[in-house]
Amino acid sequence: MNNKSFILTVMASYVVMAIVGIITDMATRAQMASYFAIGRSEENMAAMMPWMLIGYLITTTVFCYFFVKGREGGGIMEGVRFGGCFGVMISGTVLVSYSALPFDMTALITQVVANIVIYMIGGAIVALVYKPGN
Repeated sequence: MNNKSFILTVMASYVVMAIVGIITDMATRAQMASYFAIGRSEENMAAMMPWMLIGYLITTTVFCYFFVKGREGGGIMEGVRFGGCFGVMISGTVLVSYSALPFDMTALITQVVANIVIYMIGGAIVALVYKPGN
Protein backbone atom coordinates (compact mmCIF):
# COMPACT_ATOMS: atom_id res chain seq x y z
CA MET A 1 0.00 0.00 0.00
CA ASN A 2 1.20 3.48 -0.87
CA ASN A 3 0.96 5.18 2.56
CA LYS A 4 1.30 8.75 1.28
CA SER A 5 -1.44 8.21 -1.30
CA PHE A 6 -3.59 6.44 1.31
CA ILE A 7 -3.37 9.39 3.72
CA LEU A 8 -4.23 11.81 0.91
CA THR A 9 -7.15 9.55 -0.07
CA VAL A 10 -8.50 9.48 3.49
CA MET A 11 -8.23 13.26 3.77
CA ALA A 12 -9.91 13.92 0.39
CA SER A 13 -12.77 11.48 0.95
CA TYR A 14 -13.27 12.72 4.54
CA VAL A 15 -13.66 16.31 3.35
CA VAL A 16 -15.88 15.49 0.36
CA MET A 17 -18.14 13.14 2.35
CA ALA A 18 -18.41 15.76 5.12
CA ILE A 19 -19.51 18.39 2.60
CA VAL A 20 -22.03 16.01 1.01
CA GLY A 21 -23.22 15.03 4.51
CA ILE A 22 -23.79 18.66 5.48
CA ILE A 23 -25.66 19.35 2.23
CA THR A 24 -27.75 16.20 2.73
CA ASP A 25 -28.47 17.18 6.34
CA MET A 26 -29.64 20.64 5.29
CA ALA A 27 -31.72 19.29 2.40
CA THR A 28 -33.48 16.63 4.48
CA ARG A 29 -34.05 18.52 7.73
CA ALA A 30 -37.85 18.22 7.44
CA GLN A 31 -37.75 14.47 6.72
CA MET A 32 -35.37 13.93 9.64
CA ALA A 33 -37.37 15.97 12.19
CA SER A 34 -38.39 12.93 14.27
CA TYR A 35 -34.78 11.76 14.36
CA PHE A 36 -33.42 15.14 15.46
CA ALA A 37 -36.18 15.49 18.06
CA ILE A 38 -34.72 12.61 20.10
CA GLY A 39 -31.14 13.87 19.87
CA ARG A 40 -29.04 16.34 21.78
CA SER A 41 -29.74 20.06 21.81
CA GLU A 42 -27.70 22.13 19.34
CA GLU A 43 -25.58 23.41 22.24
CA ASN A 44 -24.84 19.89 23.51
CA MET A 45 -24.25 18.69 19.96
CA ALA A 46 -21.63 21.40 19.45
CA ALA A 47 -19.85 20.25 22.61
CA MET A 48 -19.85 16.65 21.31
CA MET A 49 -18.62 17.61 17.82
CA PRO A 50 -15.04 16.37 18.37
CA TRP A 51 -16.39 12.87 19.10
CA MET A 52 -18.47 12.97 15.93
CA LEU A 53 -15.51 14.09 13.83
CA ILE A 54 -13.29 11.35 15.28
CA GLY A 55 -16.01 8.75 14.64
CA TYR A 56 -16.37 9.84 11.02
CA LEU A 57 -12.58 9.87 10.59
CA ILE A 58 -12.36 6.28 11.85
CA THR A 59 -15.20 5.21 9.55
CA THR A 60 -13.63 7.00 6.56
CA THR A 61 -10.21 5.46 7.24
CA VAL A 62 -11.68 1.93 7.36
CA PHE A 63 -13.78 2.67 4.26
CA CYS A 64 -10.65 3.73 2.34
CA TYR A 65 -8.62 0.80 3.67
CA PHE A 66 -11.23 -1.75 2.56
CA PHE A 67 -11.33 -0.23 -0.91
CA VAL A 68 -7.55 -0.06 -1.29
CA LYS A 69 -7.02 -3.63 -0.08
CA GLY A 70 -9.93 -5.16 -1.99
CA ARG A 71 -9.94 -3.18 -5.21
CA GLU A 72 -9.88 -4.98 -8.49
CA GLY A 73 -9.08 -2.27 -11.02
CA GLY A 74 -9.66 0.91 -9.07
CA GLY A 75 -11.95 2.60 -11.60
CA ILE A 76 -14.55 5.16 -10.64
CA MET A 77 -17.46 2.74 -11.16
CA GLU A 78 -15.76 0.23 -8.88
CA GLY A 79 -15.54 2.98 -6.28
CA VAL A 80 -19.21 3.87 -6.74
CA ARG A 81 -20.28 0.20 -6.42
CA PHE A 82 -18.07 -0.28 -3.38
CA GLY A 83 -19.45 2.91 -1.81
CA GLY A 84 -23.00 1.76 -2.46
CA CYS A 85 -22.33 -1.56 -0.73
CA PHE A 86 -20.65 0.18 2.20
CA GLY A 87 -23.59 2.62 2.44
CA VAL A 88 -26.01 -0.29 2.62
CA MET A 89 -23.85 -1.89 5.33
CA ILE A 90 -23.74 1.34 7.36
CA SER A 91 -27.51 1.65 6.93
CA GLY A 92 -27.88 -1.55 8.91
CA THR A 93 -27.03 0.49 11.99
CA VAL A 94 -29.89 2.86 11.13
CA LEU A 95 -32.27 -0.11 11.20
CA VAL A 96 -30.90 -1.11 14.59
CA SER A 97 -31.43 2.45 15.84
CA TYR A 98 -34.94 2.47 14.36
CA SER A 99 -35.78 -0.61 16.39
CA ALA A 100 -34.69 1.10 19.61
CA LEU A 101 -35.46 4.79 19.12
CA PRO A 102 -38.75 6.56 18.37
CA PHE A 103 -38.16 8.16 14.97
CA ASP A 104 -40.46 7.72 12.02
CA MET A 105 -40.17 5.74 8.77
CA THR A 106 -39.54 8.91 6.72
CA ALA A 107 -36.40 9.60 8.75
CA LEU A 108 -35.32 5.96 8.41
CA ILE A 109 -35.66 5.96 4.63
CA THR A 110 -34.03 9.39 4.33
CA GLN A 111 -31.03 8.30 6.38
CA VAL A 112 -30.61 5.05 4.44
CA VAL A 113 -30.71 6.86 1.08
CA ALA A 114 -28.34 9.56 2.35
CA ASN A 115 -25.85 6.92 3.58
CA ILE A 116 -25.84 5.17 0.22
CA VAL A 117 -25.41 8.41 -1.76
CA ILE A 118 -22.68 9.77 0.53
CA TYR A 119 -20.67 6.55 0.37
CA MET A 120 -21.14 6.19 -3.40
CA ILE A 121 -19.66 9.67 -3.82
CA GLY A 122 -16.95 8.79 -1.28
CA GLY A 123 -16.15 5.62 -3.23
CA ALA A 124 -15.75 7.61 -6.43
CA ILE A 125 -13.35 9.99 -4.63
CA VAL A 126 -11.31 7.10 -3.22
CA ALA A 127 -11.06 5.54 -6.68
CA LEU A 128 -9.98 8.86 -8.19
CA VAL A 129 -7.43 9.86 -5.54
CA TYR A 130 -5.68 6.64 -4.49
CA LYS A 131 -2.65 5.71 -6.55
CA PRO A 132 -1.10 2.31 -5.68
CA GLY A 133 2.55 3.25 -6.33
CA ASN A 134 5.33 0.76 -5.67
